[in-house]
Amino acid sequence: NVNHLQAHASIKRVIGDVRYDELKQESITRKLTPKGFTALLRNEPEIIDIVGNLNTIPTDTFVGEVVTGELTKDQLVTVKGYGGGFKSQGGEITIRKDVAPSLIELLRAARAEGHSIGLNSGYRNLKEQEKLYNKAVKNDERDKEGNLLAKKPGESNHNLGTAVDLNYTDEGYQWLLDNADRFGFFPYQEGLDPDDPEAWHWDFRGTN
Repeated sequence: NVNHLQAHASIKRVIGDVRYDELKQESITRKLTPKGFTALLRNEPEIIDIVGNLNTIPTDTFVGEVVTGELTKDQLVTVKGYGGGFKSQGGEITIRKDVAPSLIELLRAARAEGHSIGLNSGYRNLKEQEKLYNKAVKNDERDKEGNLLAKKPGESNHNLGTAVDLNYTDEGYQWLLDNADRFGFFPYQEGLDPDDPEAWHWDFRGTN
């Protein structure tokens, strides 16, 4: 659209024709959407739109050394979820590149069986985590075991880019309980009902 074209023209003047053409070819190879191409030009996290392009999946999943709460743009991608989950929120989250393929496969598998899983939260830097932690302390927000709903900065798997907060229907939540481990995702706590605090939180631990 016009906004993308204007943004591209401005960036092209800065990076030059040769670099622009190189990035354009890269976007074609990686099957990026126009929004994803714009993110690539701006050196922002890659956008993986699983709704608009079912063939898109991160091709470069090398992350390197991870500093908790201080992940770089090159270590992250943005994943867009399906609408139709809890409160019909599809959502977009940023997550680590090496976790994104498994998350995308999980979302697609759930969708294929009639469950639209939305995305609410992914990677958080330390400042974002501190804000949530202070809010939980102020409002005394706790899970079923009495733990604060937000951990201190640096102690949450969200700060590692390996945790996701999901939206779902009751049936979708049961699907996650039955199937998420096949994709390396595990619930924050065992025995939670879909409406319980932190039932939405799933950690990526990988598959055996």
